[in-house]
Amino acid sequence: MADVVYGILIRIHNSALLLIQLSRHSDGTTDVTRTHWFGDTDAPKNVKEAYTRVLQGSIDLMRAKFPTGTYGRNVDAYARRALWGVMQDYRHGTGHGIGAFLSVHEGPQSIGQGLGSGNDAPLTPGMFESVEPGYYVPGNFGIRLETDVVCVRLGNSSDGTFLGLDPVTLLPFERSLIIVEMLSSEQLNWLNEYHAKVRQLVGPKLSGDDLTFLNQLTEPIKAAGHNCPPEGSGGATTKPALLLLALLATLALS
Repeated sequence: MADVVYGILIRIHNSALLLIQLSRHSDGTTDVTRTHWFGDTDAPKNVKEAYTRVLQGSIDLMRAKFPTGTYGRNVDAYARRALWGVMQDYRHGTGHGIGAFLSVHEGPQSIGQGLGSGNDAPLTPGMFESVEPGYYVPGNFGIRLETDVVCVRLGNSSDGTFLGLDPVTLLPFERSLIIVEMLSSEQLNWLNEYHAKVRQLVGPKLSGDDLTFLNQLTEPIKAAGHNCPPEGSGGATTKPALLLLALLATLALS
């Protein structure tokens, strides 16, 4: 296993928790963010709606297919589309390059609006990038979902070579904040396939209660009307378990 230097920042407001996990390995660097909900009370509807739209943006960008030569600024709108649909937005870039045991924020590429020094290089196979849309209400709550991805070659067509963004972060999303009715069938299928991958790759590194916890978080989410978390999750979630899972997620591909 690679040598690791890692830091975890937790911000708690009422029952919400924002987990930012960074680690450095001799063969790479990670930068991950998840927002979770704790406590016996259900999250307010506006928090769930915001979380779901941010999740939709994350999924849409990681599902996107784009031709060789595409810049980050060309695909930024995928991550904002669900928020823009209700006239909401976030005032930061959608993604940045990640160095290999170097800077967490490292160019030459990035994903954001407009033209700048950080997004003047096209997305190229082998580039590691973050996908991190969010939404924030000052003095009330904030949502951010950051997943590390690698640009990959998807295949060729009569119009040339097409690329995509494959997630390398293996950390479940907060199912208690997801309004399933808002997800398209394609988005829900992607989410369930992602959680199955998390279970497959992280699960062998866990046992006992930790494995049970992971299985609860990655249980397939059914279509609209069945969006409740499995029994035993939600309010029973503990911060130490999440921290352990976050660390193991960054080690799963080491």
